[in-house]
Amino acid sequence: MTDLETTIHTICRQAVLSAGFIFIDVKFRGNKSSRVIEVYADAETSLTIEDCALISTAITEEFELKLDPAYSYRLDVSSPGAENPLTDIRQFKKHIGRSFQIDYAGPGEETLSVTARLKSTGDTTLIFELKDKTELPLEFSRIRKAVVKLSFK
Repeated sequence: MTDLETTIHTICRQAVLSAGFIFIDVKFRGNKSSRVIEVYADAETSLTIEDCALISTAITEEFELKLDPAYSYRLDVSSPGAENPLTDIRQFKKHIGRSFQIDYAGPGEETLSVTARLKSTGDTTLIFELKDKTELPLEFSRIRKAVVKLSFK
């Protein structure tokens, strides 16, 4: 990451966190004439359009103070989308009862995969229910990737 991208990343992260939301990531697309800065945020309940507008305004105000006025860009603020892995334990609570595809570190640090339904969340542990109705408690730190399985019933 360039120094400028690091500065932008820091501004975006701070704006999201200061607004009380969960910072997910910043991605850079395009070239000098058509730069796009994509900021991904989430919330413990839901991230609304109004929330995205609030975050966007805060970021833009900081950009105006800290970036060269000649730096052209388009700023997009949104949630990461259902197909993306959850990266913060606070994101899981709103998905209780839903099925997940989970990759996690097993006892020997090997990656294990399972499909299971999220039963409950704690501060550091998630409880999943397997198809045979047994519970699988997982420390969040052991989860390598967790994606909500979309259901179109």
